[in-house]
Amino acid sequence: MARTLLVCIAIVLFVAPTVFARLHPEGVGHHKTGGHHKSGGHHKKRGGSASGSTSSTAVTPPSVTPPSDTPPSVTPPSDSPKTVTPKPGCGPSNLGYKASVDLADGLIFHWTVSGSNLDAAIEAQPSSGADQGYLSVGFPSKDGAMAPSDAVVGINGQPVTAYELSSYSAFSPSKLAISSPIVDNSSGSLVVKFSRPAEGGVKSLDLQGSNGIIWAFSPTPSFGPHTGQGSKSVDMSCGL
Repeated sequence: MARTLLVCIAIVLFVAPTVFARLHPEGVGHHKTGGHHKSGGHHKKRGGSASGSTSSTAVTPPSVTPPSDTPPSVTPPSDSPKTVTPKPGCGPSNLGYKASVDLADGLIFHWTVSGSNLDAAIEAQPSSGADQGYLSVGFPSKDGAMAPSDAVVGINGQPVTAYELSSYSAFSPSKLAISSPIVDNSSGSLVVKFSRPAEGGVKSLDLQGSNGIIWAFSPTPSFGPHTGQGSKSVDMSCGL
């Protein structure tokens, strides 16, 4: 009985797969080959293709600084007066003129160019020895020459006069019109002030260039022989 049962079980185990294979041939082949599952590689390939595609790179636009509402800073002009450097050969004036030049020891010529006029002064300080005598300054037709020239003369205690010198010993009233003539010795120095036009007289002046002047002085308060004299070229543009 037991042997018969074992034989039946063996027959079932042997015959059942064969019968099942005949009844379901497609299913058996499908599981055997597993080809359909292998085709999953196709899906992997597609996936690889998708993952290998070039991704777009985000472009950052350049930053732009918006305009500022704050106005640019502007340095205000200084209220301090500008320092004027005198030209070579010219110096400041202690009498209120724009320029001065030393003629000799204690003898100074001051001037300011006022439009077409020359405002001028000649000063004899005590060291010159002429502070109580007379002073003269002239404008010659030729630099360094005494005559012909227009000369302005100031004597201590007397009015200012202008002469035309035609030679070393001949003189006559000048045709040059002078204005604001003053002789002043209140400061201890003898100062002869006057104003003359650039045009007229023996020679017209170049108020923007160099002009020759002559000068003379004496410690005696009378118009006569002088004890000191000289000439100098003066750049009148220093007085502009």
